[in-house]
This record gives sequence, C-alpha cells and structure tokens, in this order.
Amino acid sequence: MRRKKEGTREKELQYELFHGYRTAIQVCPRGCGFHERARRDLLVRTRWSGRAKTTAKLSFETSHCPRDGAKLVRQCARCEAQVFAPIADRCQFCGVPQPWAAERRAGAERATLRLWRPDPDDVEENERQVHDPALRLFGADGLDEDGKAKASGGIWIIDGDISRLAVDAVISNDDVEGQMWSQSARSIKNAAGEGVERLAQEGKPFPLGHAWTTTAGDLRQMKSIVHVASMSRYGKSSIGTVRACLNSALALAAKQEFESVGLTPFGTGHAAIKQEEWFEVFAETSVTFLTDSARRQRAAPLAIVLVIFEPHNLHLQIGLLRNAIQSAYVRLGEPANGSPMADI
Repeated sequence: MRRKKEGTREKELQYELFHGYRTAIQVCPRGCGFHERARRDLLVRTRWSGRAKTTAKLSFETSHCPRDGAKLVRQCARCEAQVFAPIADRCQFCGVPQPWAAERRAGAERATLRLWRPDPDDVEENERQVHDPALRLFGADGLDEDGKAKASGGIWIIDGDISRLAVDAVISNDDVEGQMWSQSARSIKNAAGEGVERLAQEGKPFPLGHAWTTTAGDLRQMKSIVHVASMSRYGKSSIGTVRACLNSALALAAKQEFESVGLTPFGTGHAAIKQEEWFEVFAETSVTFLTDSARRQRAAPLAIVLVIFEPHNLHLQIGLLRNAIQSAYVRLGEPANGSPMADI
C-alpha cells in the first residue's frame, strides 16, 4: 500500500513539474507518424486579494488517428506517465519502448500466430505451446451423442491483433456495401488480401445486422471470415444493430460448425457506442447463445474470443466484461447450461 502511494505521489510530482513547462502530445500507436500537440489555454482569475492568478490548461482536439483510425496514445502503458514533446521511441520515465517505436512495430510484423486456448493441465511445462493464453470468463461446454460434455465453449478475452489469432473465423464489421474500412476490418483485410473485400461485396447492399461469409484469403490459419453489416454507408451504427450483428454472426458460426470465432468490440469509440454498453449487449447475446439447450445438443461448442488491441488498461476491460457477464447471467435466470468462471 505504501509503495502504491509513493508511486501515485511520484506521478503527481511529474505532473506538477512538467505540466506548466512542457507540451503534452498524443501519438498514433501504429507507427504512421501522426501526432498532435496539446493546445495550451491560459485561464486567468482574480483572487479576493485582487491579485490575478494565471494557469495553463492543456487539451486535445482529437482522440483517434485520422490516417488509420487507431486511438491516440497519451500515456505510457507501463508507468502511466504523460507523453511529452518531442516524440521519443522510449518512455522518458520508465524506459519502455512506446507502441510506435520501430523496434516494437518490426516485432509486431514478424509475430506468429497467437495461440489462445490454454494447454491441458496434464501437459508438462516444457511441452506447453501456449504461454500467454486467453482468459475464460464464461464456460459452456457442448454435449456429444451420449449427452456427455465435450470440448470447451464459452467467452474468452485476450489482448492482441485479431488478424494473428488462431481461430476458425473472425468477425469483420463492414458497412452495408460490404466495404472493409473500419479499424478492425481493415486489419483483417490487410492480412487476408484485397480480394476478400471484393468477395464480401458480392450481393450488396446488405441490410443492417446481416451476416455472411467469405474465404479467409491469406489468413491460412482460419477457415472463413464472417462479415456483418454493422454500419451504414456513412459509418453510422447503433446498439440495436450491434445486437443484430452478434446474433446473426453467432448463428452463422454455429451453422458452419466453427469451434472458435474471434471479434473486437466493433462500433465502440469516441462519439460512438460506449464500451460499457457494448459489453452489456455482447455479454447478454453471447450467454443467451451459449446456454441455448437445443443448439447446445446439435452444434459443436463455440468459443467466443474477444480481442482487445493494445489496451491501455486490460485489467479494467476484463473487470467491465466480467461484471457484464455476471449481470447477464443473473438476468437470464442463471441457466444451468453455463456459468461465469469463478477463478479468473
């Protein structure tokens, strides 16, 4: 506790020391080079004594990169210190390379497939292949012909790049024309190849909430890409559309007998759907789908893997999703076909 208080005070001292003299900046974490300097506004007020007090307030005009849509970084993800000008590849307070550093970007491009399902407990430590697995927040196993539980379905969460995930399919949030220009959809398209978008546009326009599949292109670790029409031609969406997309995509994944599907919190962000609200809809839709008795007996158990790209605070995201799952589970009458994981 004392160490935590000392760390908090150290950050406060950094803020007091540099806030009035150095200019804060925010930088695109994808390494495109875009950055924005904070605007410095002078606030003047007169005290009761008659003396004027002048303070400087720093503010930013944007929150996402206009080049690739990524959320701009303002703080170091490790020590949470403010990023100041000039742009440096490493944090000036803890020394860790920033997301836009060339050494980190090069490493990300060479990254192999992200294995997410934990190895069985009986596998020896030196034989394990998954050392950074996803976290299972809700469990719902399927049933075989004899009525016995098989495989591991449920809701999982992991941080990483959705295009590197080793799943049967990923969900791409497109517009009603089948165009893949949103942040996560563009990441999938860049990895799968431009031909995937041309295939996705066959049969356009699509109604909002509709789901369809294409081949996975160059994403050879996957069987397919599940596309959802989550936006209008102008990028507008709603929480009702998100719910329809999730229902359509999960039903299609079950029909195709996929065992795992990956997705991102599509439609969230600045001036869009709040992440807490998205988590609530995602949790209710997923828990309802996974605990459906009729589907559970005739389909393979499905693992739904939520991927968070370079989160500032992954533990906060996990906590929000865990609470949303627990609330949804209670609202649905605590179905016996699944349950939130107690030990996470």
